[in-house]
Amino acid sequence: MPTTEDRGDLIVYRISPWRRSVMWWMFAPLLLLGFIVLIAGGGDEGGRVVGVLLIGISAVVLALWHLLIRYTRLELSAEGVRLVQFGYQLSQRWDQIEGIRLDKGREGLITREPMDSDGAHRLASFRYASVKSTALYDDQQKQLLGERRLIPIEAFGWYLRNDRGLHADIVRRAPQVEG
Repeated sequence: MPTTEDRGDLIVYRISPWRRSVMWWMFAPLLLLGFIVLIAGGGDEGGRVVGVLLIGISAVVLALWHLLIRYTRLELSAEGVRLVQFGYQLSQRWDQIEGIRLDKGREGLITREPMDSDGAHRLASFRYASVKSTALYDDQQKQLLGERRLIPIEAFGWYLRNDRGLHADIVRRAPQVEG
């Protein structure tokens, strides 16, 4: 699956290559171990059960991850930007984008006006979320999410740093963010 698709006036960015591979690095060894246990386990019933369980669990997790990856995208069109993720969608016209945040892991587009969509309200309600007492968002992001003025694009940050195409595409459509 290509990481970007250029369809004329619509450019679609997919999740960065590093983020795509995370689950494969974690679960592919378990999948391989499951096959080894299944094959090398001989006639041992317990070995076959363990092998099948490892294969089954790893395959399900990787299949779900693949579906999530295929669904998540950042679309840049002549009209505006649209972020599609599991659980929410955000969109805004280019003339309403007033800034871009480029801090690694905190990338985002800042809008002039609050977005009035279910996705913006849903994301605002999760602005204080954390994983193992580590906040997902910093103070500026929390404030902007609460105001419904942030389109988080950290999942596509690799394209901002390593493939200046995303940054150039954004600036071409919203030149006010560069200045």
